[in-house]
Amino acid sequence: MNNIIKLLPDHVANQIAAGEVIQRPASVVKELLENSIDAGADKIQLILKDSGKLLIRVVDNGKGMSAEDARIAFERHATSKINSGDDLFSIKTMGFRGEALASIAAVARVELTTQSLDSDLGTLIRIEGSEVVQQEPFAGLPGTSISVKDLFYNIPARRKFLKSEKVELRRIIQEFERIALGFPGISFTLFNDDKEMMRLPAGNTKERIINLFGKNLSDKIYRIDEETDFLKLSGFGVKPQFCKRSRKDQYLFLNNRFFKSGYLHHAIKGAYEGLLQADEQPSYFLYLEMDPSLVDVNVHPTKQEIKFQDERMMYNLIRVTVRHGLGKHQLTPTLDFDSEMGHAELGGQDMFRTSGGSFSGKTKTGAGFDSSGASYKPPVEKKESAENWNEIFEGVRKEIEQGPSTFQHTVDGNEQTSGYGQVFQVLKRFVAVQTEDGLLLIDQLKAHEEMLYKQFMISIENESGNSQNLLFPQTVEVAQAEVPILEELLPFLQNTGFQLEHFGGNTFVIHGLPSIWSNDADPDELLNRLVENYRLTGELKEVKKRIAQSLAKSLRIKSYKQLSETEMQLLVDSCLNSQKDSNSLYLSSSILLDANRLANLFKK
Repeated sequence: MNNIIKLLPDHVANQIAAGEVIQRPASVVKELLENSIDAGADKIQLILKDSGKLLIRVVDNGKGMSAEDARIAFERHATSKINSGDDLFSIKTMGFRGEALASIAAVARVELTTQSLDSDLGTLIRIEGSEVVQQEPFAGLPGTSISVKDLFYNIPARRKFLKSEKVELRRIIQEFERIALGFPGISFTLFNDDKEMMRLPAGNTKERIINLFGKNLSDKIYRIDEETDFLKLSGFGVKPQFCKRSRKDQYLFLNNRFFKSGYLHHAIKGAYEGLLQADEQPSYFLYLEMDPSLVDVNVHPTKQEIKFQDERMMYNLIRVTVRHGLGKHQLTPTLDFDSEMGHAELGGQDMFRTSGGSFSGKTKTGAGFDSSGASYKPPVEKKESAENWNEIFEGVRKEIEQGPSTFQHTVDGNEQTSGYGQVFQVLKRFVAVQTEDGLLLIDQLKAHEEMLYKQFMISIENESGNSQNLLFPQTVEVAQAEVPILEELLPFLQNTGFQLEHFGGNTFVIHGLPSIWSNDADPDELLNRLVENYRLTGELKEVKKRIAQSLAKSLRIKSYKQLSETEMQLLVDSCLNSQKDSNSLYLSSSILLDANRLANLFKK
């Protein structure tokens, strides 16, 4: 039998290894920036062409390399970071495997110029597909410049799977932000297509956070600082009233290295218990410092997962420390005897408002706290089902007994004739009406959201959104990584009635708002929600749906609002039309109880 197992050529082996380390331009950016940091640089430039597809260049003022080191650096498992297996458990550098440069050189055209601090002459090396095509002396400045051109030029199948330039740029900015947050003492600059996108001066942690995510974040964060024999934990958390429904702004660093941990996130979320709504997530920038021998950073190809020697202790320390930080800034729940427990009643808001006004940020009222003060409970929304409809029926009975003053039975003095019975509001949250098929119960929040969704979808499809001009334009700051996303959203937003333009940097200016606007809505929060929900990889139709959904959710009426009969009738009409549409996104906004279901409820 002939032998069939063969050793692969080095360039093929390098391409296979590159599949784990280098998935996209952002992977190259991460590896090159980490190399510059390990070289002791305090000034780093990242230069891109076509969002990294054509060119990725990193220039630093680090210690540079000799001619021999520059050549061997592109060999597999060539590294200056470790010497033995034991060193894997005392790693203090960002890189250590010696795979990155070899993997990059296997799938791109690479040009390196480097000069050490104690040398008058540097080295230039050019490599294509793992083959060195040029090496010669080079007169330059101390430091290193490495250019990666035509990524995946020799693997067309891999290049074909790269996303659009805006998607790849967003991923690069994400990696850039993570590294910049981990090393605030280093100056970073980012260029794309000869345009400066970010300039981050060296500073402290808070300054770096503000430079990346905007000045408006300054008053929304609180400091976290605790040190034990086991762990030093520092950083910032976002105050509960400013937390959002996404897990976007959640950053964990161990010895300056960004990592992900669902386990530790659960600990942080536990510290916020009772302070957030059920669908909200804590936001944070937390920096852990501990002995490298107590952690293993070599458990994932991209080093974004870390294994701790004592995970339970880490969990408890982080939860207690974050909770303590909240308490020091008086952000933990307290009883307010001057306000009514439970949900606030937000009345006086016209759900069909067509004129604008001033805007206010969101405020939150505490709910679900034990009156004894001994403990607190997070607010829990009841799930509407047949099990608690009896409570609603009791509310209907009591409000009907109060007489005509509770509801307006006529519209302009005439009985309504919409093909269904009298409309009632129940507990200032539900609408009830008799139809030909039974009793229709409507969740007014969901139903109003559905109405707005339909209107915004029509505006987007027909490019016909009406706008109201603002007397004074309003500026909005977004994170640097979100600028290209919001730029791509601009045409869709303009179709809904937004008059929005990019002012420069991470600032946008709002000149006008959709005519369907609420004084309680915050444009800043709405635009951030739009960006969070946006996915460039979706189809055009899905993008439009997500925009309409985000707008509808932000502008719908708030809980516990007294509705006029006209408003209730419009909700009923909208729900009846939705029941005819099997593709409706909001079928759960109403429940129809026929005679049999009603009879069964009274048998219990």
